[in-house]
Amino acid sequence: MKTNAKTFLHALTLLGRKPEKAKVFLNDKRLTVQEKAILKSMLLLRDNKFEEVLELISNISASDPFVESQRLQTLGGAYNNKGDPKKAIYFYNKSLDHDDAHGIPVMDFHTYYCLFILHLNFQDIKKMRSCFSKMKQFNIRSAFGDLCILTCQFHIQMSEQKYNEASDSLEELETLLPKMAEFQKMNFYIDKFDLGLRLEDYDMSRQCLEDMKQIRKFRLSANFKYMKSLLENFVQEAPMYVYEQDFIDHPILHHQLMVIKHLEEDNTEEAQKYWQKLETMNPEIYKEKFSYQGQLCIFGLCLDRYLRNKKSLILPHSDSISKEDLLFMALETSNKPLSKEKIFQIVYGDLPESKFDLQKLKSLICLVKKKKNIRIQYKKGCYVIAS
Repeated sequence: MKTNAKTFLHALTLLGRKPEKAKVFLNDKRLTVQEKAILKSMLLLRDNKFEEVLELISNISASDPFVESQRLQTLGGAYNNKGDPKKAIYFYNKSLDHDDAHGIPVMDFHTYYCLFILHLNFQDIKKMRSCFSKMKQFNIRSAFGDLCILTCQFHIQMSEQKYNEASDSLEELETLLPKMAEFQKMNFYIDKFDLGLRLEDYDMSRQCLEDMKQIRKFRLSANFKYMKSLLENFVQEAPMYVYEQDFIDHPILHHQLMVIKHLEEDNTEEAQKYWQKLETMNPEIYKEKFSYQGQLCIFGLCLDRYLRNKKSLILPHSDSISKEDLLFMALETSNKPLSKEKIFQIVYGDLPESKFDLQKLKSLICLVKKKKNIRIQYKKGCYVIAS
């Protein structure tokens, strides 16, 4: 070890499993001002406060190579979570420039792991394998080392569509659950959730969401709401409700949800606005005409289903056709429940702008039910003719 920042290093060893104990070191006089700022930024990163991380440590530097490597790595984590993978890769690679100077292999091992995950998002198998190879060379013998190696092995197998082998790796990972910190358990269940999608075992994916509820604060997290909403949409064709305040620190998740929501409503113009935001953030993954180049995931599955099954309701447009008949034909010819916004657009030729518009639609639906002697069910913002 070639660092004098022994106390700082000790604080970092507590951060993963005992963050409250690590927080005590913010008042420790043995830490420098820079070390306290970096430690605080790591705690902020855990709470998804990415802008605060950037404000706190972007314009400082540390003379100790190890401390400086941790500052750069934390910046990489902040940019990654903000949806700027190129900057994240830049800072992670910069942190590796200090590896010979600080001589702490496990820290560089972790940096290569972070780079592996970023290259995974781009589905760059060659770079994934390069990072994996370098990680194995460190020969880290610990639960943390085993966890990272098995996780990388799992993702390479998933990327190569070797799902039986991936299942075996996941079983090995499951034996490490008692030794995992909460964020590691969350990542494990996300991986298991994705494997369920690949195997078309949606009960496995649903069970993962149930298991995730046991993890601290996860039930209220943006990731949980995102996964639950898209899974229900994909399996049950459930309508989507998206609240921007739930995804303030996760703009990519919010934009993905809004793309699917508007496509489901046949509102391509609004969907395109959010797609363009995704394109700006990551043009290598989000390309023109809703072409998604990322790894197979629940978002990709929902998008693909829409693009494959894209069907516009073809209804006759004539002044002689009453609004009651237009509404009835829309519901009768649709193969799924229709949102109130979509029905209003079909019947009145525009999207609703006020509560008065929606009340007008409700009155029309009551009239159709009475005239046609049918039952129309309303659930989660959508209407369907009851069988």
